[in-house]
Amino acid sequence: MTADENQGIYEMCTGLFGTPPDVDSEEKIYILVFNMTHGVLGYFSPANEFFGQGNDMEILHLDSNSISGSSEILQATLAHEFQHMIHFFQNIELET
Repeated sequence: MTADENQGIYEMCTGLFGTPPDVDSEEKIYILVFNMTHGVLGYFSPANEFFGQGNDMEILHLDSNSISGSSEILQATLAHEFQHMIHFFQNIELET
């Protein structure tokens, strides 16, 4: 399967990499946007996927500074972090 420019990030990533986790059984992925430091544009934390160790929900973290920048950078960062989330779920023993 190849990426289709008419697909959204969710459809593209799940089509290429598989099903994302759903630890809270809500079928939602939250995007937390805040001012990050040290030039990080985003991240995925596996700790959120274990009850009692994190937020017990699917969360992708994005830098608020990237929101005001290029939409291509924002979309690429979101897709990249979503890919980490899916890879984590597909093989929990691999490093993110």
